[in-house]
Amino acid sequence: QILYERMLPRYKDRHFHVSRVVNLWKYRQRDTTPLAVLEYVDRPGEMRPANPVGAARQQHVAMEFLQTRRSRRKHLSEVQKMLEKKPPLDEAVLER
Repeated sequence: QILYERMLPRYKDRHFHVSRVVNLWKYRQRDTTPLAVLEYVDRPGEMRPANPVGAARQQHVAMEFLQTRRSRRKHLSEVQKMLEKKPPLDEAVLER
């Protein structure tokens, strides 16, 4: 019931990568096993923010593209694909 009520709506846009393993860089004392945390992405209080998906991803890429020259090289192909289609970007981003 919890899975269908809470988790399914949260991950409706994310088709894969709903969890991740974060290394704590600590070891258990009795047998020196490396410790890690298994966490769900896109939740409040997560250790490391997840990569955005859908329209949020397009907004993120557009803003990154405008910030530095390195970002322009990194995101050029993705921005070109977005501009071929009708982009759901903010007017402020399109003006820049």
